[in-house]
Amino acid sequence: MDLFVEKLYKNFSKQKINNCLCYTEKQVDCIVDDETQKTFFTSCNGIDSFKIINNTKNRINLLAIDGCFFSNADKKRCDGILFNNKELCLFELKLNVVSKKGKKRKERFSEAIEQLQSTIDFFRNSDKDIFITFKDVSAYICMRTASYPRNKASIGHQKVAFLEKN
Repeated sequence: MDLFVEKLYKNFSKQKINNCLCYTEKQVDCIVDDETQKTFFTSCNGIDSFKIINNTKNRINLLAIDGCFFSNADKKRCDGILFNNKELCLFELKLNVVSKKGKKRKERFSEAIEQLQSTIDFFRNSDKDIFITFKDVSAYICMRTASYPRNKASIGHQKVAFLEKN
């Protein structure tokens, strides 16, 4: 069992863990969240998704966070965490955002930053060394198109502030 999974069971025994964990060993796989169920792996048949490229075909674990590890009634958290023996990646999917109005885009981006931060803070406050087992820790916000949100100074400031804090 992975060290991270062991820490999850040790430190969060009240949380649903078994039902929230899955994995893939495919070279290419995608992650979606259809708002009616937890985040999951699926084939990449032209759908909007978070695409995972796994050239080594080693095991990549997915811990569904929002609506699984945490209930929907809890504070907003990111959608999931991907991890293997060396890397951990927190992610928030905003794939259902279709508005072309700048204000909505900025709000959704800000909301995603808050969800990632809330998840990071939870794990840091619960067990300060839970992320230490990884060489690389990253966070992603997955949006619907390459042009969303537009690369504006306000979004750049949010990215820098998030990076500096974490």
